[in-house]
Amino acid sequence: MNYTHIKYHIRSKIKGYTVTYVLCIWQ
Repeated sequence: MNYTHIKYHIRSKIKGYTVTYVLCIWQ
């Protein structure tokens, strides 16, 4: 998974569901 793609998704979507989803992936 690319960090750039994750950051793009965070900015593209609302801060909440995306952030939680990313945190789950990181952990």
